[in-house]
Amino acid sequence: MLRGNSKDVEELGKYILDARNFTSDTTNVENFTGSLDLIDGQMQKQNVTVFHNNSIAEDVVFYQGGEPVSGLLEISNGKIADSSVRVEGKSLIHSAELTSKAFGSGVLGIYGEYIVAIGLLLFAFSTAIAWSYYGDRSTAYIFGEGAVPWYRTIYVVCFIAAAVVDTTVIWNIAYVVVALVTIPNLIALFVLRKEMKEQVDSYVMEK
Repeated sequence: MLRGNSKDVEELGKYILDARNFTSDTTNVENFTGSLDLIDGQMQKQNVTVFHNNSIAEDVVFYQGGEPVSGLLEISNGKIADSSVRVEGKSLIHSAELTSKAFGSGVLGIYGEYIVAIGLLLFAFSTAIAWSYYGDRSTAYIFGEGAVPWYRTIYVVCFIAAAVVDTTVIWNIAYVVVALVTIPNLIALFVLRKEMKEQVDSYVMEK
């Protein structure tokens, strides 16, 4: 549907913008209300589209009590009426691939996808080196140079794990860790507040 009908693509974009409250009532797409016919957890042919991560979901399977659902499933305004039903599936595209496709549909055409791929490669490579060095020096400062090989081993193992784990999980972990990093920084700022004030006053006077 995405590749074959430009109107569908346009309506999908409007629907997402409306859902995020960037726009209001711009799309003709309506949330489904009714019954889904399921066999072994899979929808039978119906004029219904499932969204996940702001894109069309694929390989969608409905479970209840760990078993695929068969029969009719009631849907109310796009939401499953029975909260015990669990939905699993994959988005058609997401993360870097979604960004790449978005650039590819712009004025640069297919070259837009190459720009995203090259930019992502350079960003990932430079970030990996920079974070490795920061962690290396921090480990040496806190535990001594003898602990650096252990840090590097853990870093490489985590790097390999991140390459095979779902990117959504990795980003969620990154969000939490980056937030936690602010705690020791805030503590240090509070403890050294007098020294900081002296440095600021000295800078203002010398300037």
